[in-house]
Amino acid sequence: MVRSTLPLFISLCSPILRLSASSHPPAIAAFFLSFPFILTLLLQLGIQSVRLHSSLRHFIFLYFFTIIHNLIHELDLTLLNLNPAMLTVGPVYGNGPGTSTSRRANSSSTEKSRGKGKTGTDVSTVEKDVPPCIGLLIENTFDMGNLLRRARLQRFEFICTLMKGDQVIKNLLNLQPRKWETEICTLPTNRRTIDFQKDIVVVLPDVENCFHSDDLDLLENSKCILQVQIQDSLDKNMAAIIIQIKNPECEELIKFVFPMIERGNTTLWVQLPMVAYPYMDNEKRYRIVVDPWIVWRKIRNICGSSPKVGICLKMCNVSAIQEHVTNRWFGESIRCLFLDTSLFIVRKDNRLELDGVHLKIVKSALNVEASLCVSTNTMRDDLWQYKDYLEEVNVSMEREKHRRVMEHCRNNYVLYPIEPLKENLSNIDYAEFEKDSIKYNLYEDAIYSALKDLISRPLPPLIINVVVAGAGMRGPLVDSTLRASYRLSIDFRVRIHAVERNVTTSYSLFLCNVTKWKDRNVKVYITDMRRWTPPRCIKVDLVVSELLGSFGDNELSPECLNACQRFLKPDGIIIPQEYSSYVQPIMCLDAWQLLNQKAIYNKVPESVYGRVYVVYQKGVYHITEPQKLATFKHPNKHLGPDFVDRRQLKFSRKFTVTNQHATLHGFLGYFSAKLYGNVYMSTLPATHSPNMISWYPAMVPLKLPIDVNLGDEIILKFWRKHDTKRVWYEWCLSSPESTNKHNLNGKDYCYWQ
Repeated sequence: MVRSTLPLFISLCSPILRLSASSHPPAIAAFFLSFPFILTLLLQLGIQSVRLHSSLRHFIFLYFFTIIHNLIHELDLTLLNLNPAMLTVGPVYGNGPGTSTSRRANSSSTEKSRGKGKTGTDVSTVEKDVPPCIGLLIENTFDMGNLLRRARLQRFEFICTLMKGDQVIKNLLNLQPRKWETEICTLPTNRRTIDFQKDIVVVLPDVENCFHSDDLDLLENSKCILQVQIQDSLDKNMAAIIIQIKNPECEELIKFVFPMIERGNTTLWVQLPMVAYPYMDNEKRYRIVVDPWIVWRKIRNICGSSPKVGICLKMCNVSAIQEHVTNRWFGESIRCLFLDTSLFIVRKDNRLELDGVHLKIVKSALNVEASLCVSTNTMRDDLWQYKDYLEEVNVSMEREKHRRVMEHCRNNYVLYPIEPLKENLSNIDYAEFEKDSIKYNLYEDAIYSALKDLISRPLPPLIINVVVAGAGMRGPLVDSTLRASYRLSIDFRVRIHAVERNVTTSYSLFLCNVTKWKDRNVKVYITDMRRWTPPRCIKVDLVVSELLGSFGDNELSPECLNACQRFLKPDGIIIPQEYSSYVQPIMCLDAWQLLNQKAIYNKVPESVYGRVYVVYQKGVYHITEPQKLATFKHPNKHLGPDFVDRRQLKFSRKFTVTNQHATLHGFLGYFSAKLYGNVYMSTLPATHSPNMISWYPAMVPLKLPIDVNLGDEIILKFWRKHDTKRVWYEWCLSSPESTNKHNLNGKDYCYWQ
C-alpha cells in the first residue's frame, strides 16, 4: 500500500518542489527538482528489501554526496561572520538615494568568483544590472512636493533641494536668541507627509561662515538652524543630507553636524569642487588656493572614515584636468557627481553632449556606481534631455561591461581567497574557472612549447609522461595537453596522469575518462599530489599545474610543486617555470570601510587586518607603481632531501610618493608568471594578459589608514614564513609611520599545508 501511494503523493508534490527550486541557487534547485525522481526510483527498486548492485549503490552515494555538498556550499553565505546590521547601516551607493540600503541588502546575493580571482564570500552587497540613479538639483526652489512631482514627470529618480528658502535663513540668523523659543516651532518647513522621502536629498543652508564669526548670537542661531533641519531630515527619513564646504577651516562645523548624522539612518554627503578653487579668507584678508581633497581628508579623519559620510563632487567647467587628480577622487567613497547644465554642449541636431574631458569623468563616476545629479537654477520642462543623454552614456558603458564575464559585480568587491588544499570546491566554482578560455589557451601554448622541446632533444623519450597536478572538475588542463599533443601529432606518445585531491570531482573526472578521453592515454587519480606516487615508480617528463593565486604563491603553489619534484626527471619541466609577486600602495576607502565594519562585529577585531584578501577593485587610486616582491622558480634548486624549501623569506620595499598627497589603506598584490619559454601570463596593470578574467588582485590591508604627502617614502617590510604545518605572511610599515606587525606568528590567519 505504501509503495503504491507514495509515488502518487510525490508526483502531486513535484509542482511545489519546482516552485521552491525556482527561487533558489542552482545546487538547491537541483536538489528540489531531482528529489521526486530519485525517491520514486528508489521505491520502485525496493531499496529496503532488495540488495542493489555495488556500482549502483556507489552511484547513489556519490550523487547525494555531491548534491548535499553543493547545497551546503550555496547556503554558506556568512563566511566572514557578518552581522546583519552591517548590510542595513551603510552608505547610499551608486544606485542612488531612491534605493534604501536595507532594501538593497535584502535583494542582494553573494557573488562567487575565485580569489585567485575566484571563489570567496563578499563583504559587501552585490547589485546586478541596476543603473545608477540620475537626480535633479534646483538651486532656487524649496517646494519639495511640487519639485518632486515635476522631476518625476521628467523621469528623474531623486531631487536635491533646500528645505527652506534663503530669505527665511537670513531672517532666522538675525533673530535674538530669546525669540528662538517661540520662533523655532513656527519654522516654515514643509511638514506635510511626503510619500517619497527616500527620493529626496536635503541641502543644508550655507551657514558655514557663521561658525567663524565672533558674534555669539549668530553662532547660536546657526547651530539651532542646522540642528532643526538635520533633525527634521532624520525624522522624515530622507535619503541623504548635503553639506556644502568652501572654507578649508571647517572642523567645528563637521564636529557639530557629524554626531547627529551618526545617530540616525541618513547619510551625509560632503559637497566639494573637483579641482582646486580660490578662497578669500575674511580674517587674514587674502586669497588662497584650496586643494579640495586636503579638505575632504580632514573631514574624513574627523569622522573616523565612517561609511555614513561620503563625498559628492561638483564638476567644474575646465578644459583639461590632470588624470591623477581625478583618479585620486575615485579612490574615495564617491556618492554623487553634480553636473551643471552649462557643461553640456548643444549639437547641430539640437542634441546634448559633453566634451571629452567631462565625458571621461562621468564614465569614471559611473564605473564606481556613483549617482549623477543635473544642477540648474530654475525648473524647466526640457531637463529630460539631460537625463536621456546621461542614460545613453550609462547604457554604452553597460554594453562594454557585458562583453567581460565578471564585470557585473559592484564596486570594491572584497573576498576571501580560496584554499584548494584545505577546502573542496563546488561544481559552480569549477564552472567559473573554466570560463576563462584565455588562460587555458596560454597553458596550451606553453604545453605545446614544452612538448616540442622534449621531442627535439638528442634522446627524446619514447613515452612522454605528463602529470596534471590539480585536474579540477572536468579536466581543462587535460584538454589543453591533449590539444597541444594533437598539434604536434604525438598524441599516441603522451600519457597523462590527472591527479586531483577533491573527492567531489571523482564522478565527473571518471565520466570524462570514459567519454571524451576514451581511447586516450589518460588515467585519473583522486589523491593529494604531494603524496601521490606514479605507477611502477616511473619518472615523469612534464608537470602542469594552475595553482597560482592572486598573489602568486598564496595558494601554496611553491609547496605543492616542490613536492612534485619527487617523481620528476632530472631534466624534467614544470609549468609554470617561474612566477613573481608584486605589491603596490593604494588608496581604497570603500574596501577599507568594509573591513572596518567587519572588525566591529568580530570577536578579535585585529584579526580582520591580519590576512590577505582578494578585491575586485574599481574605486582604487594607485599611489605609486608596483614593485616585485618574491620570485619562485621550478624546478627548485634549494630543496632538501625531503623536497622542502626551508628558507624563511624576508623583503623590504621602498616607494616614493611622486604625484600628490594621498591616504594609504593597504597594498594591492599581483603576479607575473613565465609558463614556459616565451609564454607569459600577468595580472599587473601594465602587462595584464588581454581579456583574462580568472584573477582579481590581492589586498594586503593596514589596520589604520596613513596619510602620505608628496615626496614621502613608504617602506614596507614583508615576510613569508612557514613551519611543518603552516604558511603565513607578516607585514608592517617603517615609514612614513612605524606600525606593529600584522599577523605576527600567523596568529590571525595562516594557510594549512
